Formats: sequence, C-alpha cells, structure tokens
Amino acid sequence: MLALRSLHLLNQEPLVRHSHKATAEEPRTLLTMTSQTSIWKNMSPKEKLQLFTATIRQARELKRIGIRLRNPQSSPEQVEKELARIWLHARP
Repeated sequence: MLALRSLHLLNQEPLVRHSHKATAEEPRTLLTMTSQTSIWKNMSPKEKLQLFTATIRQARELKRIGIRLRNPQSSPEQVEKELARIWLHARP
C-alpha cells in the first residue's frame, strides 16, 4: 500500500523552494526534474510498475553484492538470509 502511495506522490508536480541565491546549476537541475516528471506522467501504469519492480530488483542486487563484499566467506544461503533480514528490517 505504501508503494502505491509513493507512486501517487510521483505524479504530483515538483515543489521547489529556494531560500538562497540561485546558482548556475539549479536551473539545469529543475529542468531535469521537470523533464523526468513529464516522462513519468506520460508512462502507462504498466510501464510505471515495470520501472518500479526493476528498481527494486536492482536495489536488492546491490545490497546482495555489498553483503558478499563484507562477508566473502559466506555461503549463498547465508547471503540470502542476511539480505532477507536487512530487507525486512528484522533484528538479528
């Protein structure tokens, strides 16, 4: 349910407030955010879901790689168990 709420929030227009002087980098950043928002709005729900699931898969794989780097002696089962513990915010 939280994921669906997050997807809904991504459909909103970006809210940008500046309390300091604008730099040369900020207009380009705002333009990039605006173009990304328009791309997102033009995507079908199926495309949005595919992008969301691909991002989740990539995040899990990056975490899995990090676990392997920290514990090179761990078996694949131990790596998956640690990944599940971290992913589900479980305590050891």
